[in-house]
Amino acid sequence: MLTGCSDHTNRIKKVQSFECDDTYTLNLYPVIDELYARLNRIHKNFPGNTELFRIGRSARLHKPIPLIRIGYTGEDTESRFLIVAGTHGDEAAPVTALLYFMARFLDEGNGQKISVQKISVDIILIHNPDGYIENERENGKGIDLNRNFPFGSIEKQPEPETVALINLINQNKYKASLFLHSGNENIYENLVRVPIENNKLGQGAFYSSGNAALTRLRDMIIAAGGSAEPPWRSSSEMVNSPGIASDWCTSGFMMEELIPIGTKTCLNPHPSVTLEICSPKQPLNEGKLKREEEELYGILNRVIYDF
Repeated sequence: MLTGCSDHTNRIKKVQSFECDDTYTLNLYPVIDELYARLNRIHKNFPGNTELFRIGRSARLHKPIPLIRIGYTGEDTESRFLIVAGTHGDEAAPVTALLYFMARFLDEGNGQKISVQKISVDIILIHNPDGYIENERENGKGIDLNRNFPFGSIEKQPEPETVALINLINQNKYKASLFLHSGNENIYENLVRVPIENNKLGQGAFYSSGNAALTRLRDMIIAAGGSAEPPWRSSSEMVNSPGIASDWCTSGFMMEELIPIGTKTCLNPHPSVTLEICSPKQPLNEGKLKREEEELYGILNRVIYDF
């Protein structure tokens, strides 16, 4: 476990609800209090198939970083998945799309279905509450959290939001993790970003089992994207920086002699990718946002049941 942050910041705690102001105004993109309120409502409506956790607090405003667990809640899970949105606070579309996924997934009875199969899905709806409140990419201290994970030589020590996620991942054996983003350039739309090691070193950077699992996850996502426009595709060339979350998650799959200097490898390595679901970051066209929600629902549903 990484150290350097206070205990109240790092501790993963099960909660019954998240404190919020229920007087928020409804908009195309929900404010932070609506996110907490929606999580509370989901748990209230599906108490047997959901659990709420606070995995940490944000750096400046000390807002809870919420996790909702859907499906099987026992310790002897067969498969556990992690889905994260809101690492960049100015990318509200993935947050909204993930909120849609949760509501529909549970309304259609999938919480009970995957519980029977001992599958659980951990969802972090908003990883960067401070940035989301201010509509800023960085956290409350001006740090880009998706350049802050201990993969390669990062400029800053891990922030509280980063440490919270590192601790969670190091304590759970995830079958796969997906980090949801959006961008303002069209080249990022419908992109599965695989770890940069594939670009720098080729498939030989990974042990064969790790490479096979990562390739299978990538191909499954692209296939599940169906007839989306533009078509879903993959690349490792779009972002070539240290400190990216999905790169760190796969670091334990790398050949030891190829691991970048400065890396503190993930204790529970697993296939992990970044999904760039749309451009611009926050579409104002409600029809486009709805299409992105439907696409993401199909992709996540496929991964949870078939990976």
